[in-house]
Amino acid sequence: MPHTLVPDTAGPAGQEHTDVTVSVRPKVGTVRASVLRIGTDLAERTKALMHAAQQSRTEVGQLFLPLGDPALAGAVAALERLGWFVTGVMPEGNPAGDVLLMHWLNGWAMDYDAIAMAREEGRWLVAEVRVRDPECR
Repeated sequence: MPHTLVPDTAGPAGQEHTDVTVSVRPKVGTVRASVLRIGTDLAERTKALMHAAQQSRTEVGQLFLPLGDPALAGAVAALERLGWFVTGVMPEGNPAGDVLLMHWLNGWAMDYDAIAMAREEGRWLVAEVRVRDPECR
């Protein structure tokens, strides 16, 4: 049975609460949110996270989303509208298993030309991330 998404939210109807753990790393200027289950409140909770990050001058947001969650596609679309972009996949990235990694840059511009990758696969990955970075469009 397909899941119905509630407009402007991410998650199947009826599953309201996003199960997420947030950790702040002030020394490196990042905030990390590891999502175990996507709910319809993910976009609102992410907006609150972004607001707190802006107030504390956190430079980078990292979001780990479970690849096996049926609400992932809707979540990615909602998060991209908020300025998040896909940066990769991490096998067994959290207790929920494999994750999709997204980033948000809080007024910080990545210098992609300064990244030196030894292998062609790495150069391809950097090029893909650059294309998806909303600040580079």
